[in-house]
Amino acid sequence: MMESFDQQKKWDSVELRRLVDEGIFIKCQEKTEHMALHPFWLSNPLQGIEEDLEQSLGKWKKKLGGYLVCYKNVRKDQKISPLMNADTPWVHVDYKAKLYIYKPQIGQKLRGTVKRVGEKAAVCVFFNFFSVSVKPRHDSKFDTWTYGTELEFTVTSTFHRGKGPEIRAICNRVLNVI
Repeated sequence: MMESFDQQKKWDSVELRRLVDEGIFIKCQEKTEHMALHPFWLSNPLQGIEEDLEQSLGKWKKKLGGYLVCYKNVRKDQKISPLMNADTPWVHVDYKAKLYIYKPQIGQKLRGTVKRVGEKAAVCVFFNFFSVSVKPRHDSKFDTWTYGTELEFTVTSTFHRGKGPEIRAICNRVLNVI
């Protein structure tokens, strides 16, 4: 289950570099992509591209093989396709951007914040919009886990869905209790 995508998480370059170096994020080097924009964006196609990318955050991108978590340095190519007809009045544009992709993998070590505690597991949010079901190691009680507690966990299973990944994990350690 995912949190709201109303606002893009503001990633700083140090954090992005660390996540790429650790193999958690995949950075696509200045990728050229094609997009069909609504004619409303004809006067400002760059804003339309960014709006479309914003709506794609956290969603599975089959072509990229993961979930889009961040984009940087968006710029449109000089060409705007004049292809328009009555059936599909969309404006076709090409753009370039650095795209950062998250692909959940078994064994990944991540950190998240507890949002809800159940009888046998807690729901944590990580990267501000993905959620994961985290169980304690060794079936011990986790009565210290409350809303806002930060956990480090290891991914044990994952299932890809269009809206966001379904992830289960085991807690490695409690980082802080609020």
